[in-house]
Amino acid sequence: MIDKSLEYPTTATPTIKFINDLFSKLLLNYKNVLVIAVSSKLSATYEVINKEVSQLRSKGKNVRIVDTKTNSVSQGLLVKRAVDMLESGKSVDEIEKVLNEEKLKVEILVCLETFKYATMSGRLPKAVGKIGMFFGIRPIMSVDKEGKGAAFGFALSQKGITKKIVNHVKKDMEKSGIESYALIHCLNPDLLKEYNEVFTEIIGKEPEFLAEVSSATAIHSGKGSVAIGYIKK
Repeated sequence: MIDKSLEYPTTATPTIKFINDLFSKLLLNYKNVLVIAVSSKLSATYEVINKEVSQLRSKGKNVRIVDTKTNSVSQGLLVKRAVDMLESGKSVDEIEKVLNEEKLKVEILVCLETFKYATMSGRLPKAVGKIGMFFGIRPIMSVDKEGKGAAFGFALSQKGITKKIVNHVKKDMEKSGIESYALIHCLNPDLLKEYNEVFTEIIGKEPEFLAEVSSATAIHSGKGSVAIGYIKK
């Protein structure tokens, strides 16, 4: 008999009924609804919502969805961009257009303490995770241009990971500049503080926000992770 309490937690795709009920409530109060969704390559959530959006649009409802091709802190930056534009009086058409442009300039770099959680959650192949854990390698995870999870790099120490991330951010600053950025962490406020100081100096301004990672993302990144997300100019 399997002890369910020992199973690693997982995320679940919202049901059609949940999505339908949510849109019904929103459309009672708003003429326009814009969904800023997690990458379709990382979650089935996008496809479930998109099907409902298509049905509602066929009925004349002004509902749209943007596949951000990213997640977590970078997705949060796009949401904040949309809110700022809305508050400045921009139309839904304008917001949707800008988000589809901005998502092509988004980066996310996640510093992990171990391969353990990404492997247990299925984000990394077990063989890769076992090798990484055996040698004590620390990974840097990212999301590629298609919106798929990808390994960005590896190091044997926290300082090594930080150096790789800092160098990459510096290159993007020199090449295109960085419009905005944000930082998140999972039970690692000390490293978050270090990253905040380092990147404030490199980028020349404070992050848009500092936050704790969501529980859904924490399942994949694990305790101790810190991530930077940014939008290039």
